[in-house]
Amino acid sequence: MIIQSGIRKIKRQNINLKSQTLHNCDTAYYVVGYLERAFPVTQQVLVEQEDGSILSQPLRDKDGQLVISREAEALRDAALEEIMLLAPVPSALDQIVWAFGPDMVAEVTGRSQRPVRDDAGNLRIERRSASANSAETRAFMNGDKPVLIFSDAGGTGRSYHAAQKAKNQDRRRHYLLEPGWRADAAIQGLGRTHRAAQVSAPFFRVCTSDVHGEKRFSAPGKLAMCSG
Repeated sequence: MIIQSGIRKIKRQNINLKSQTLHNCDTAYYVVGYLERAFPVTQQVLVEQEDGSILSQPLRDKDGQLVISREAEALRDAALEEIMLLAPVPSALDQIVWAFGPDMVAEVTGRSQRPVRDDAGNLRIERRSASANSAETRAFMNGDKPVLIFSDAGGTGRSYHAAQKAKNQDRRRHYLLEPGWRADAAIQGLGRTHRAAQVSAPFFRVCTSDVHGEKRFSAPGKLAMCSG
């Protein structure tokens, strides 16, 4: 279970690229945007104050416009080029779909398009219809796809448990990959695989790394699970 599908970022990047090419689903996307907006490229001038201290101030031309440093621009562009040449690190959602293949993974998220790999390893943007989530849910419950990944968009109003009437009655192994900010929303998502009239109870696993900030996100969900 995840929280976000990344569809807004995909749309923004497709607009910027003006073509359906690979979008960089990792922190490089944010770093590039930060460098474009915040990298200091304004020429500075040292000004001595009345008390004898020296301050650096932006240099302006005779019309009052900021003077741009070509050297600073070259440094920024070199940094941008280096970052954009890095191999992309896809989101967890995309990595799971690519690792097992779309024929094995049922995706129930809010995104209307996604990057997929073909047999040659090339990436393309695939559009998802409005009924894709319903079809993917049926494929998982019927046993046609053994793996299911869902986001907040699929965390309410659907059942993924080992129901007595479902063809797929394998014990559910539910991995909470992105708990999010709200413990109640995480518990709501976990409840999709733990419901009445099931042949077996699910196995829950909260996934975290050794990063303390990530543990902070998972702590409320763990406490809510224990208290429940």
